[in-house]
Amino acid sequence: MLAAEDEASFQARLADPAVTVGIPVLVDATEIEPADSVERVHCMAERVARNASRLKCGPTAIVVSSDVEYGMARMYMALTDQIHPQTNVFRDTNEALEWLRSAAARLS
Repeated sequence: MLAAEDEASFQARLADPAVTVGIPVLVDATEIEPADSVERVHCMAERVARNASRLKCGPTAIVVSSDVEYGMARMYMALTDQIHPQTNVFRDTNEALEWLRSAAARLS
């Protein structure tokens, strides 16, 4: 279950007119500390995938800056493949943006 402030933040995103069905998403995780355990990745994957599903997100590119983050993000991709299959991990923002443009064009 989401904490009250998380739920309020989520509801605000749902109400944002810029959030439309299929919107491409760029997640800049370059400044985020990587998860410290596989269990934490599982928990985060379940929560993020549930939210992505509720928001009806489109292609999602995750940009990371370290090998550990890359491995954790790849684990996230595997865990959420059934719920949110259009996810990819990158080390370079420009590559991520190009992939998002290409993925969005394929869906159009």
